[in-house]
Amino acid sequence: MVAEDEFKCDACEACVEYCKKIGKNFPEISPSKELLVTIESFGQLTPEELFKKSTEVLKKDLADLSKKISK
Repeated sequence: MVAEDEFKCDACEACVEYCKKIGKNFPEISPSKELLVTIESFGQLTPEELFKKSTEVLKKDLADLSKKISK
């Protein structure tokens, strides 16, 4: 399935492979310095709270990893 909205693309390139399979050209997907994050909450936390908690956990995990690597 080809995404009509480029911002809904998760860069898995399934659409590119599909287009190749059916013989159609598809624009090249190239890396950028932008990061698009989609957050979907199930109601327990607001998306803002979920993002904040997620970044806190990521920072802690990265700090723990950094300590283990430097040993």
